[in-house]
Amino acid sequence: MSEVFIPYARSTAEQAGQISNALRVLGYGVWRDNELPAHRDHAEVIEERLRAARAVVVVWSAEALKSQWVRAEAELTREAWHLGATRLRRRGAGAAVQPHPVRRHGGLGRLPC
Repeated sequence: MSEVFIPYARSTAEQAGQISNALRVLGYGVWRDNELPAHRDHAEVIEERLRAARAVVVVWSAEALKSQWVRAEAELTREAWHLGATRLRRRGAGAAVQPHPVRRHGGLGRLPC
């Protein structure tokens, strides 16, 4: 199973991909919902992966705040005490990703995205 689960809204899929790639470069296993198998119930797979993850990094955005999926995933994670969050800031033409530490495992620091 993956070590890190990344919930995000579709509008921030590119940034979620950058976070995912940066974590993989650092040696972490990562899972995002773009890897949902077509033959299984999506809600079941998401909950299974979320519960199995050692850390979760939520990519918060205005759209994510309105998403029942992202909010539910964040709430389940909060209850398990291993919620991390990211703050996206515009820098030049792209966005810089500045994650907050993940409490349970000593933090992931800043990611080079």
